[in-house]
This record gives sequence, structure tokens and C-alpha cells, in this order.
Amino acid sequence: GDLDALVADRAKLAPEDNALDVGTGTGVVAMHVAPKVRRVVGVDRSLPMLRVARDRVATSGSRNVLMEFGDLLDLPIRPDSIDVAFCSLVLRLVAKPSDAVTNIARTLRPGGRIVVCDTLRTTDKETGINPAHLSAWLKNAKLTNISLDVLGDSETGKYLVGVGHRE
Repeated sequence: GDLDALVADRAKLAPEDNALDVGTGTGVVAMHVAPKVRRVVGVDRSLPMLRVARDRVATSGSRNVLMEFGDLLDLPIRPDSIDVAFCSLVLRLVAKPSDAVTNIARTLRPGGRIVVCDTLRTTDKETGINPAHLSAWLKNAKLTNISLDVLGDSETGKYLVGVGHRE
């Protein structure tokens, strides 16, 4: 809820934007973003989750949301077609997160941006993402004007939000 709002806020969404939600899961972020953009495509490789996401879209009556089957390393999205790509709570589960970020970055138009949100990793015992790693992945994907923020608190958990832009 609140986290989705904060993440969407970081994306500086515009009504004409084409958005992408990679690893959409049950479609929570996609549905949150939908009223603020022209259209949003959610991509996931879990068919049971996509079923839930598609039901959620149908129930909501949103006409600008599409749910597609696909993988982080094989996205069913044209290059240079997306204004803002979200990747929320996914990268920590991926074997090659740097490749995934580079792949998502390929979908961006010039001027497009990627917004990554995940749990913050501060010790070796935690799952999540180390800020230095995220920064490196965004740079490796040739993204610029990179910003990293930590949101949340010790009670609700801390989240790392990274934004990178394609020139």
C-alpha cells in the first residue's frame, strides 16, 4: 500500500507514459500505477500468479492493463517502447540480477527510467539488495542520473528504491 505509493511517486509518472511492471506477481504495483499512465504491461513467469493478476484486472475494470507471460531475461516487450519500468521485490530472487536490469533497461525509450524496489540488505544474513550492488547494476545497464533511497523503518522493514534513467 504505502510502499507502492512511494515507489510510484519516485517514478514521476505522466498520463502519456507506457509503463512496465516486471515480475508483476499478482499485479499489485501494475494496478497501483494504472490510473496514472496511458497503459501498463505486467510480466511474470508464474502462471498461477498471472491468473490472480488477470482476475484482479478484470474485477477492477481497468482497460489499460495487460498481463503477459515472460521472464526477466526474455521479456515479451519491444526495445525502446517503455517510459517507466518497475521491478519490485524481484531482483533479490534472480540468479543474475545485473543481466535482468540490463534487459529491462533495453525496453526503455530515451528519457525512460527504471524504478527498482527491494528489501534492503545490510548484513550477510538478510535477503535483499545491497545499495552498492544495485548502483553497479544500474550503471552496468548504461543508466545515468541514478538515485538510491532507503524507505521504511526497522519495524515495517527497510526498502531500497533505486532509479536510473536512459539518456
